[in-house]
Formats: sequence, C-alpha cells, structure tokens
Amino acid sequence: MRFIRELAAKYGVEVSLKPTGGPDGYLINGTIVLDPELYPPRMNWVFCHELAHHLLKHPDSKKITPEMEREADSMAAELMLPAAKFRQVMALYDIPELKALYTHASWEAIARRWAEMRPAVLTIYDNEQFTNRQGPKGLNFPSRPTPQEIELVRDCFQNRKHLTGQVEGLALRSYYVEDTPGRRRVILLTEMQD
Repeated sequence: MRFIRELAAKYGVEVSLKPTGGPDGYLINGTIVLDPELYPPRMNWVFCHELAHHLLKHPDSKKITPEMEREADSMAAELMLPAAKFRQVMALYDIPELKALYTHASWEAIARRWAEMRPAVLTIYDNEQFTNRQGPKGLNFPSRPTPQEIELVRDCFQNRKHLTGQVEGLALRSYYVEDTPGRRRVILLTEMQD
C-alpha cells in the first residue's frame, strides 16, 4: 500500500478499500475504491488506472469510452513505470531483474512496458491457455502464436522456469510466473534479435 499512499498524497485523492462486488476498482467523487482482495501489484495497477481517469478528468465510469480506457491505461503505465527511467534500466536488465527493481508492478505490467519500448510482441498464457497477444502499433505480426512460440511456452509450463529461444532472426523469452493463487502464467516476449 505504500506505493498507493504515496501517489494518493501526491495527487490529492482519497483511497477506500472495500469489496467492490465486481470491478477491481472504480473512481467516485474523487475517491478511488479498490477491492482489498486484489494481488498487491494488481491493486497498484488498478489504482494507477483510476487515478489516470481522475487526472484526465474523465466522467463517471458509466460514461467511459474505449478511447478513454486506452488513455487511462497509457497514463497508468507512465505513473507506475515512468518511461524515462524505465528505458534506462531496461537497457541494463532483463524482465526478472526489472521485476526485482519494480516490486510494486506486476510481471505483466513490466512486460507490457517492455513491449511498448523495444518493440516486441507480448503473448500471455494463463493456466496453459492462450489469453492475449499484442504488439505496438505499426508492427506486423501473426495474431496467433507460431509453432515455435507455442513449443517454448509448453516447455516453460512443463519446466516451471524462464526459458529463451531463437527462430528466424527472432529472440523468444518466456517467463514462468505463479504470483496469483490458482493461476500459472507464461509471459512470452518475441522481438528482433539485437
């Protein structure tokens, strides 16, 4: 909660922890309400996202558009992992070392920021099921993982450890994560080799 308390004080917002009955958090009358059962890095992200809505002066959550959600996500990433500093340290470290530096951020938030700045394709598997794939605007990539990516992800789940691979000028990095009860996750980053 230290991360949240510091940002709340900096931007003059109130924080309330109470069961939300559905959403992970929301903004109402200048107060950010967060579900207290959230995994701490997830709670930090939700807080930053709702703080971004507040700072961007977006209307109540019932009137939020998809564009406003993208704006809030972008600002939340900046609040959580400021670009100038993150670029400096990502030149020196890989994702596990960045996670150790940015303990307030989730593996996913760090990988998304990495993918924005490199550029790289981010693919996520939860409990061995493909759940998400995205890349930066303007980057042409297949919408589904390639057989080589799928094989590395399977090995990562099977061995329960981070693995790397290469294929046709691409570097593949898969990260095995068990940070939420009941969820095993592999985060895969695919990018051009240096």
